[in-house]
Amino acid sequence: MVCLVFTLAAVITACVSGQPMLPPLPVKDGCHQVDSEVGIFRMEGEAVILHFPIFLGVLKARKILPPAAAFLISKKNGTDAVTYQGEGRIQQHHTQLWLLPAQTSDSGEYSCTYRNETYCVTGSIALHVFDSDSVDMAKLSYPWTATVGEELTIFCPALGSFNKSNTLIEWFKDSSLTALTGE
Repeated sequence: MVCLVFTLAAVITACVSGQPMLPPLPVKDGCHQVDSEVGIFRMEGEAVILHFPIFLGVLKARKILPPAAAFLISKKNGTDAVTYQGEGRIQQHHTQLWLLPAQTSDSGEYSCTYRNETYCVTGSIALHVFDSDSVDMAKLSYPWTATVGEELTIFCPALGSFNKSNTLIEWFKDSSLTALTGE
């Protein structure tokens, strides 16, 4: 009988809202867990911005993201979570963590948590920062093929979240710094 009441309540809720009910999120340590973000691979010395689009999408879909929500981003180091506030090399900007520049010691799992009086949701992302001397550039490059005389525009995929007004971009060819001559 109780099962019938819950089933009927679910059907009525789905019909009234016009949308099917979302499946429940798994819970760990009292906090709802969101699927992990796609891992990020960068080289030491690069500027990195960690962001959590899957996590934010879940909050938005479940309508639990108030405009003035506060988020905590932390790195799991095996014992305690290290948090980042204020200025310095590592800075939290709302739902993003900026590493300016990234170091190999920054490698690890980072989590973003939203918590209020009644709800806790957390998502995670893995960051892998490689020592620039130990990495095969082919594994971290963005190959682009062009023919002589062809006009093209090349976009830097890792700079999308940064202010582009004062950006100095260095181009590499065969793992060596290349000067652009306009030819």
